[in-house]
Amino acid sequence: AYTRALDAVRRTATYKRLFPTERGLIKGAYSRDAAEEPAASGAALLEGLDTEQRQAFNAGLVSLHLNLGLCASKQGRVQDAHRHASIVLGAEPDNAKALFRRGSASVLHGEFDEALKDLQRAAELQPQDRGIRDELAALHRKMKEHLAVQKIMFQKAFHPSSRKEA
Repeated sequence: AYTRALDAVRRTATYKRLFPTERGLIKGAYSRDAAEEPAASGAALLEGLDTEQRQAFNAGLVSLHLNLGLCASKQGRVQDAHRHASIVLGAEPDNAKALFRRGSASVLHGEFDEALKDLQRAAELQPQDRGIRDELAALHRKMKEHLAVQKIMFQKAFHPSSRKEA
């Protein structure tokens, strides 16, 4: 259901126009019509919408991706959760919920520096949110543990224990 819902939305030209990448398309977005020119048809669809309708459509798609990201993270699909949050941040760079979700996914993936940036920015945007503060505290603990493990690993690499000769 997750994949079918996502694919159905990504096929629309309006979606491709509202969530562009460097080439004007979202990676993985495609259309059933091979002859369709996504940028042109998306522009035509958006021209028919006034600013309020465009904002409402965009808000719906942002909400869709936030929810898909939440579903993906609950299913243990960390990369998908990260990707959905990144798509939202492409449309709304200061979306605290997307920053939190991408930061949480980065923590699970072991990308602590990226997670720290996202979670700190989310905390700046929503300082009252306890979930963000808790995730930041957990991240700091994990980073400290990771540093301790690295320190031990490098000590063993550069100062190997003496070996007994047989």
